[in-house]
Amino acid sequence: MGLAPFGFWVSDVYEGASLSVTYFLSTYIKMVYVLFFIFIYAGPMSRLFINIRYMLIVFALVSMFFGIASIYQETVNRAVAYTSMSNIGLIVLMVLSGTVTGYYTAFVMLIVYVLTLCSFFVIILSVPAHVYEFRRIVDFIGVVTQDKFLGVSLVISVLSLAGFPTTLLFSGKFLVLNDLTNWY
Repeated sequence: MGLAPFGFWVSDVYEGASLSVTYFLSTYIKMVYVLFFIFIYAGPMSRLFINIRYMLIVFALVSMFFGIASIYQETVNRAVAYTSMSNIGLIVLMVLSGTVTGYYTAFVMLIVYVLTLCSFFVIILSVPAHVYEFRRIVDFIGVVTQDKFLGVSLVISVLSLAGFPTTLLFSGKFLVLNDLTNWY
């Protein structure tokens, strides 16, 4: 799922994979893991999580702060991996609240995160490889000057992945942080 301390391998797996495999791992597989975690935590095994709840909260907070490392990455896949760890930390914190509002907010944040990643990867994967090769962050230089629509779309999706205000992922993070302040 990408939650610390088990998430440290995620960046290596994403870096070794192609962009389409990274897209699949970071969206669909992560969505299945999170929904399964919500089902287990809220359902039949909820009493088992009482003992390890605070440990999971610490893991979620560590994961959130590891998202800062995405700023220093050189490849697209590693940056997506660290961003993924940060967002999974937020989602798991909402699940650990144990309230219906927390589950709802975690689900909404998961959907917003998956939609944002889908837009990012659809833009990147729609461009033929002989035109642009988006493996490293520096490959994005000059895209706006050569193709205005592609460049503006990439800028909006990257700003949303970074959680820039007025973007979709920012509104999801704002909703999560608002609910977390009410929970604690």
